[in-house]
Amino acid sequence: MQRSQSSTILNQQTIISQEDLLISRTDPNGVITQCNDIFVKMSGWNKEELLGSNHNIIRHPDMRQVIFKMAWDHIKNNKEFYGYFKNLRKDGGYYWVFAYITAEVDSNGVTTGYASYRRFTPQEAIEAISPIYKILCLAEEQGGVISSEPLFTHYLEKAGFGSYDKFIVDVRLSCFSRNLLKR
Repeated sequence: MQRSQSSTILNQQTIISQEDLLISRTDPNGVITQCNDIFVKMSGWNKEELLGSNHNIIRHPDMRQVIFKMAWDHIKNNKEFYGYFKNLRKDGGYYWVFAYITAEVDSNGVTTGYASYRRFTPQEAIEAISPIYKILCLAEEQGGVISSEPLFTHYLEKAGFGSYDKFIVDVRLSCFSRNLLKR
C-alpha cells in the first residue's frame, strides 16, 4: 500500500545518534519489506505504515532527483552507492544520514531487492553537501535531471573530484579527520 509523504514540511532537524544504524530493505521496486526499530523511530511512521510503502515515503523535497538517479544507476548495476540524504519524517521534520545502499542478489545473480544502511552525518558534511544540493535544486526546477546532471558533473570535475564517488569519499574522510583532531 502506498502512503503519501508528510504534507507539512518543517524546518526541524532530528539528530541521529552516532551509535545508531538505520536499516531498511526493499523489494526490486523499492517497496519496504523490512526495517529496524531505529529506522521506524527516526521516520516517525509506525512499522505497519512503513512495511508495504514505497521507500520514497521518506524522501525530503530538498533532495535532488539527480542523486536518486545516480543511486539507482549504481545499485541496478550491482554497484554499491554511498551518499548523504536528507530524509523526511512523518511529522514534517527531517534528519540527515550517510547511506550505504546495495543490491541483494540470489544465488543466480538475480536482484531480489535492495538494502540500505544509514548512519549519523556530521555537521561538516551537511555544510559541504547543502550548498551543492541548493544549486542542483535550481537547475532541476528549470529543467529537471537533464539540467542538473551535467551541472553536477561539471561541478565535480571543476572542483577536482572527477566523480561523485570520489567526492563522497573526500567529504567523508575530511569529516572523519576533523573529528579525530577534535579529540
